[in-house]
Parts: sequence; structure tokens; C-alpha cells
Amino acid sequence: MSSASAQNQRIHFWLLRVQIYILLGIAAVSAIDWQLFPVFRDAKLVAGSQSVEGTEVTKIMLDWRNRSVSERREFYLRDRIRDQKDWYSKKAVSSSRLHDRWLVATFASQGGAGVIALLTVLFPGFALNPVGIVTTLASCGMSWMNAKSYRELSQSYGLIAHDLSGYESEAEGVDSQEKLEKLVSNVEGRISGEHTYWKARRMY
Repeated sequence: MSSASAQNQRIHFWLLRVQIYILLGIAAVSAIDWQLFPVFRDAKLVAGSQSVEGTEVTKIMLDWRNRSVSERREFYLRDRIRDQKDWYSKKAVSSSRLHDRWLVATFASQGGAGVIALLTVLFPGFALNPVGIVTTLASCGMSWMNAKSYRELSQSYGLIAHDLSGYESEAEGVDSQEKLEKLVSNVEGRISGEHTYWKARRMY
């Protein structure tokens, strides 16, 4: 066996070992129950499972209770509805961009694997043959996209931003205590539902 062939064979087996290590690493990370480790379990405790200091009703809240309906409406509209609408809108755009970037990277990896495979056929003496590694990276990218659910998050964030926009328009017509209470109940119920869904995704 020539020295060049021996060198190519060593490189081939080295790349094969790297691919095996990557696959084993992915399998190990997927199989581990991270909730068994306190550092991960404690970071995902739901509300109410930890001690809470202070009072839920702050002095600012008590002060605002004595304001007029129009003042409280403007305060709630500005610092709650519009603030949350802007936040969810930005998150919707961010999640959509992340989905597009990972999709492009995944398809680029798959295309690169095809090009490398073609080159190895056209040039049998090619020293490197990282087709398996590139293909594995493409599969990892696709799995990551599915795990993070960027598209679903973008749609979910966009929907709640749209709903908050509707509540923003509705707030303009609030002129009584009853209407203000109903508006606050609807808005907080909508945000609470989305937050509960988000917490569930973070835990599982």
C-alpha cells in the first residue's frame, strides 16, 4: 500500500470516528433527563413553587386606584397593552428570522454534502470525505428547528400581537369603570394563556 493511500485511509477513519462521536453525543444529550439535575430543575420551577417576598399589590397600584378612569385607561394602554404588543411583535419577527436562517443553513449543509459526494465520485483520490459529518450537521440543524419550533412561535407571537392591537383599539372607547375592568380582564386573560403555554414549553 502506498503512503498516499495509507494517509487517505487514516483520514477516512478519523472522519468516521468524528462522525460517530457526534452521533453518540447527540444521542446522549437527547437521552438525559435534565430535570434530575437541581441546577436545571430549579431553573424551571413554575410560579408558586418558590417563596415570594413582598406584597402583590404595590404602593403604585394603590395610588393609581385613586385616579380617574381616563387616567388609568391611558396608563394601562401605554404601559401594558402597547408594551406587550410591541414585545410580542418583535418576538414574532425574531422567531421568523431564526427559522429562515436555520432553514437556509440546513439546506446549505445538505447541498454541500451532495457536492462533496459528487466530488468524491469524480475524484476518487480526494483526501477528505466529510460527507457523513456534513449530513449529520444538516440533520442536527433540522432537529434543532423542530425542537425550538421557531415557525410555531412566530405564528403564536404574531397572533397575540394582533389580538392586543384589537384591545388597543377597544381601549379608546373605555369611559367607565365597568368597561375598564372588562378590558383588563380580557387582556390579562389573553396574556396569561400565552404565558402558560410558554412556561409549558420551557418545562418540557
